[in-house]
Amino acid sequence: MESVAWTRLTHIEAFAKVCRLAQALLDRGLGPERPLMMLSGNDLEWALLSLAARHVGIPFAPVSPAYSLLAPDAARVKHAVSWHCQVSRRVG
Repeated sequence: MESVAWTRLTHIEAFAKVCRLAQALLDRGLGPERPLMMLSGNDLEWALLSLAARHVGIPFAPVSPAYSLLAPDAARVKHAVSWHCQVSRRVG
């Protein structure tokens, strides 16, 4: 079995990354009316991106890759995106 090295971040390093990611999300036009949907596994990058969205008030919806692979035509992901867009319009 292959060993995976841990990534270490101090609180200051993590906060700096979160701030940079948050600004990148805002620069791409995301906000309360334009939320973020993340198709990603549970890893450090996912955690930092979700914290960045929260940091600047961007609603986000995580979607598990395992969930997305249950249907060969991506029907579950299409449904999640459609639902997320409908809810976002009602809230915004």
